[in-house]
Amino acid sequence: MYLKYMQIVNYKNLKSSCFNFDKGANTIIGENDSGKSNAMTAIRILLDDSYYYNVKRLKESDFSEALGDWKGHWIILSAYFDEISSMEKNNEICKDIIPLSENEDFLKTYIRCERYNYGTVTLYIRPQKSIRKNLSVAQNKQEFDQIRSKIKLTDYEFVYTARSQVDFTKKENYQNIVGDFEMGTYIDPESEDTQIIGGNVDILEVWKYISVSFIDALRDVEADLHKPKNPIRRIVDAIQSQISDEDIGTIKDRIKELNSVISSVKQVAGIGNQINSKLNEIIGMVYSPDITLKSQMKDDISTLSKYLTMLPADKQDIDLLGLGHLNMLYISLKLVEFEINRNHELVNIMIIEEPEAHIHTHIQKTLFENLQVSKKYTQVLMTTHSTHLSEVSDITKINIIKIDKNISKVMHPSNGLNDFGEKEFNYVLTS
Repeated sequence: MYLKYMQIVNYKNLKSSCFNFDKGANTIIGENDSGKSNAMTAIRILLDDSYYYNVKRLKESDFSEALGDWKGHWIILSAYFDEISSMEKNNEICKDIIPLSENEDFLKTYIRCERYNYGTVTLYIRPQKSIRKNLSVAQNKQEFDQIRSKIKLTDYEFVYTARSQVDFTKKENYQNIVGDFEMGTYIDPESEDTQIIGGNVDILEVWKYISVSFIDALRDVEADLHKPKNPIRRIVDAIQSQISDEDIGTIKDRIKELNSVISSVKQVAGIGNQINSKLNEIIGMVYSPDITLKSQMKDDISTLSKYLTMLPADKQDIDLLGLGHLNMLYISLKLVEFEINRNHELVNIMIIEEPEAHIHTHIQKTLFENLQVSKKYTQVLMTTHSTHLSEVSDITKINIIKIDKNISKVMHPSNGLNDFGEKEFNYVLTS
């Protein structure tokens, strides 16, 4: 099971886009501000449990500028998972996302593996039902526009569904689900077809089986290693059940000894005596509790893991390494974390923004070639500006984003690129 397609509608400069992914290393190529980071953020909003996004964080700028007036419009983020095996199909979540019957018209849009099942998970960021109802019963365009004008961001809701089977990127499908704003018509929420938009799903349950690991282009490796949920901590959390009782017992005994040694230091014990003396001065000996200063370093593995860090053999501190080495070190650490955790989820996705950052060009190709062997991790999704990475990317795993009149459009070089260029940009291939 892996993420095959990602539909993004009305989110920032991605007005109506579909990204095509495969197992292994996938590349998203595009000029500055073309929407690469927006695409990665959209994936995280839908699938990453550590990137919780709700109406409190929703902004007007999250809606596509191409809409003009955002009020009443929907943002739609939909993930299509392919190659759900017979074994995975027995998982409760897979049962929830696999359509009960396949929609042939929907499947005509996609290239998929017919021997396996597929499933979909979709997020609709849309006006609440009462607002949608009022829009649907508007008698004319003027009344429709008046209702729209009063819509606020706080009137929006986040609704997650599974089993949706529709190409949201087609204008006619969007109008059939949402409405025609130019005509002043809106779809009655009472008539929603769950066969098309899907049925409600508990996204918290879905997130339990999907692991998304994100590496930002603007990463501060040293700072990240000191965060409460840094990669080292997450690795230790995953492996602590494998640590033997004997080793745990040894650690606990040593910590008890250390606590005892710290507590018995004359100066440390003296602080406790000073506190007792002050208490006696303030409230008298009869009412004063007897205070001692004790070291109580915790002996559980998860707490101790926050003291673990990485040190180069010939340096005293990790920040003495150059930015390039730090970035490669961090990517390696995240891959180790990914490898250790991958058996706990059905889908594992690593998102890396500009893996080439601060890395010399002659190393970039080697880095990418080694990331390609990460097929066992399921998927790596990378955004890049590097020509060195682009030229060694598998053409079937490339998405190219092109800006046209402030709207970003996604092209797939291995799938009808000439027809796409002619249709969307009026590019005509000449011999």
